Order: sequence, then structure tokens, then C-alpha cells
Amino acid sequence: MRKRVILCFVAIAVLSLAPIPVKSALRTLGILHNPGHLLVFAASGVLLLADARSLSSGLRRMAFILLFCAATEALESVIYRNPFEWVDLAIDSLGIALAPLLLGAWRGLKYRIRA
Repeated sequence: MRKRVILCFVAIAVLSLAPIPVKSALRTLGILHNPGHLLVFAASGVLLLADARSLSSGLRRMAFILLFCAATEALESVIYRNPFEWVDLAIDSLGIALAPLLLGAWRGLKYRIRA
């Protein structure tokens, strides 16, 4: 599990810091940009929260993801000298906030299927 989490965040960082031509070629810009942010950070939140042992552990993990989002946005701003994308950070935060709800729904569905 830990290797998957590390690979996930490395992939997010690489894609976030990729030059615009690379992002255009991968079609991460345009109409799917904001939903992509939401999906990626909701999924990464679920991935990190799935094996959290306590509420405080889960909260620390969510704080880590939020700091990771802010750091990648800040690095992107510094590297490419573009304005900090507050909208991206807000959408990332929404995805992170949805992660516990999605995880709970998934666990509830698995429980009902088993029953």
C-alpha cells in the first residue's frame, strides 16, 4: 500500500509541475481541468485515509494532502512565474474534504454486499 501512495503522489507532482505543452498533450487543461483536480485529490485522500488507524491519524493525513496541494501550486507558480492558482487549491481542498465521505460510502457498500 505504501508504494502505491508514494507512486500516486510522485505522479501528481510530476503532472502538476509539467510544462504547459505536456499538460496540453495529456489533455489535462480545458474543460476537464477542474473535475480532474477534484477527482485526483478525492482519490488520493481515499487512498491515504483507507488505512488510517485513528481520527488524529486521518486528520494528519488530510493535512498532509492539503500541504502537498499548496506546495505543488506554489512550486508551479515559482517555476513558471504564473499567478498562484487559488481556484485549483480550493477544488483540491473540496476533493480532500469529500474523501472521508467517499471512503465511508465505499465501506458501507462493501458491508451491504457481504451481508
